[in-house]
Amino acid sequence: MIGLFGLIAIALVLGPIAMSVLAFRRSGQTANRVATLERAIDDLTAAMRQRTQPLSPKADPDPAFEPNLTPTDDTTSDRAPITPEPPVSDDTRSGAEPASAVSADQPPPAGSPPRDDVAAPASQPSFEERLGTRWAVWAGGAALALGGVFLVRFSIEAGLLGPGVRVLLGAMLAAALLASGEWLRRNDTTFAIEVIPQAHIPSVLTAAGTSVAFATIYAAHALYGFIGPALAFILLGSTALLAMLGAALHGPWLAGLGVAGAYVTPLLISSDSNNPWPVVIFFTVVAAAAYGLARLRHWLWLAWTAVAGAAVWGLLLTPGGAYDSDALGLAAQVFAFIQLALAAGFLAIEPHAGARDADSQPDRVATIALGVLTAVASFVIAAPSTAIANTPLFAIIVVMLLTATAWRSAAAASAAVLAAAIAVVALTAWPDLALPPDRTLTAPDALGVLRLPDNISQFLAFGFAAALIPSVVSGYRLWRGPLLPTPTAALYAAAIVLPPLLALTLTYLRITQFDISIPFALGAAVLAIAFAIAAETFHRADTAYSVPAYNIGAGIVATGAIAALSLAFVMCMSRGYLTVALALTAAGAAYIASQRDIIALRATVAGLGLIVLGRLIYDPRIMGGDVGSTPIFNWLLIGYGVPAAAFAFAARQLEIRTDDLAVRVADSLSIIFVGLLAFFQIRHLTNGGDVLTASTGHVEVGLQAVVSLGMSYALARANALRTNRVFDTASLVLAVIALVSAIIGLMIVANPLTTGDAVSGAPLFGSLLLAYGLPGLAALFVARHARGVRPQWY
Repeated sequence: MIGLFGLIAIALVLGPIAMSVLAFRRSGQTANRVATLERAIDDLTAAMRQRTQPLSPKADPDPAFEPNLTPTDDTTSDRAPITPEPPVSDDTRSGAEPASAVSADQPPPAGSPPRDDVAAPASQPSFEERLGTRWAVWAGGAALALGGVFLVRFSIEAGLLGPGVRVLLGAMLAAALLASGEWLRRNDTTFAIEVIPQAHIPSVLTAAGTSVAFATIYAAHALYGFIGPALAFILLGSTALLAMLGAALHGPWLAGLGVAGAYVTPLLISSDSNNPWPVVIFFTVVAAAAYGLARLRHWLWLAWTAVAGAAVWGLLLTPGGAYDSDALGLAAQVFAFIQLALAAGFLAIEPHAGARDADSQPDRVATIALGVLTAVASFVIAAPSTAIANTPLFAIIVVMLLTATAWRSAAAASAAVLAAAIAVVALTAWPDLALPPDRTLTAPDALGVLRLPDNISQFLAFGFAAALIPSVVSGYRLWRGPLLPTPTAALYAAAIVLPPLLALTLTYLRITQFDISIPFALGAAVLAIAFAIAAETFHRADTAYSVPAYNIGAGIVATGAIAALSLAFVMCMSRGYLTVALALTAAGAAYIASQRDIIALRATVAGLGLIVLGRLIYDPRIMGGDVGSTPIFNWLLIGYGVPAAAFAFAARQLEIRTDDLAVRVADSLSIIFVGLLAFFQIRHLTNGGDVLTASTGHVEVGLQAVVSLGMSYALARANALRTNRVFDTASLVLAVIALVSAIIGLMIVANPLTTGDAVSGAPLFGSLLLAYGLPGLAALFVARHARGVRPQWY
């Protein structure tokens, strides 16, 4: 049975070679015969065309232009020299032109009819022709590559040959395939195969030989230990260079099959060894060769193949559980760093070397490639590992690499933003975490995320370095690039602001667990001052609004200053909630947007408004239950009043330039916050300071209806003075709310006749006047002033 399997494997390898050579020779003979027939047909076609060509009558000479054949001393003639006429042959007497004088590239003589006999361009082959002429070559190349690998694998499992013989046979097979491909390529001009021009046999054979060569060298090192890492690196590098040079001659077939075979080889040839370094070295050489060939031949698909292969193998080298040893975790980190460095060099830096700042638009290819490999590095950082000491160092090295890439190539400015993402991942997945000493400070579902680091000083030092490197470098690069396009400048400006803000926020959450921290508040204040100085510097350099890069830089950095200041308030105030900070940030961004025409700032205001709206939907009780006992002047005034004022201010500032989505979002949020402030203040007043009580009295419902009608009237008047679609719609909605409160609340839910709620006060000036009298008078007042302005149902 073993002998039968061996014969099958040998036939699988040698059969396609013999069939390809035989088919090549026979097709070459056929091609020669076809070429002879085509030349004969061309001669006959030329003769027939000359016979049908009419003779042009000879024009009478003009005496004024008769050439003077008398030579003079000062004569310089521009006329063409007179050449003797060629001897007249039998063919020319009959009107036929010699076939050798006819060329398809020469234009027809004047007065001749159109050349209808010129051969038309070859039509595109049909699907049946492509399938019938190429599938055999494709299948043969795949069979050769897989057959060579499986032959080695079969000999290993069956124990037919010794390790040395296996490696030698693999090397001989690779050499035979490469030699056959090169020999056929050199004879390709003599034996042209016209019927299969797109299925190039030499390139397929060379690609199969390259795949077998990769597998043989890898097996000699990883399986048998015949060669060490240094020699394996040299041999694999030589094979990769051979594949690159061969692909430059043979075309994309060799590149595609060679690279695909290289990435699949470690899966086909396995080993019991857990040493990851051969794989790291192997894919380093493969990726370098793929990127080099992609740049040489401008094959973008090959570069994407290298990125995809690095991403897949990066995930495979990083298991979900803890590593068996520190060496495995270190190997995964080295692999991720090398692949990211290769992509940065070949896709981000080298293509844009020497490019001017004005032409440095963001490179989509570089951005996607760096983003994919940065995700791989983040996965390695976040994976559980025993190599705890290496994780912060690896993260800092990756941050420095991405920052250097953004510095060297403005088209890859997104790398600085990706550096901020690496810093955030490292701070979030920091090793050696312990549960906080007081677990009541955090929500139960946040204990797994917000855990104290054992070494707080190292944690803070890493956060400071990881944030400072991309921020400072990006700021200096933006300052040196006043001619940068707006998208590129926006990326640099974002890299100035995001790393420090995110790092400060994460370190604050991890160490203080949402508690008050004066040192962190001072740090946020210092950061706000630094951002303000940077924004002012950019602003002073662009007072004439002539430098878009400085314009966008000033706007984004100024927004970062406001965000840092709001963060300082959150860190030092016991009631400093995120909603208040975001509202203040939106107000500051709106003010800057009114001073400088920066569209991004308007979008920032709208985005912050939507975040705040989501926070309200999740939990409208921003300030919680304990808001103080003093009516009106309590924490509700800060929790709801400050955001209401902030968004109202933001809307009026944004409205100076134009009325867009940002203005409408700010107006809507200001109305919502005013309504919530009134709602909770009424509950606070009527329930003794307890805004979360489950009971509802008739006085409370009546006051809610009065406030709703009053806001409806105020908004209607504001809309009448200056048309505002948000005010107009909100006025109608609040009137409906007041109607519902009156019908359902006062007549059913909170009616003292049905609930037994005590009626307090004098008969005419008691609680019934507040609950029913005031809402009735308010409704009468609103209805009278709405006649002719609002619909009849209103």
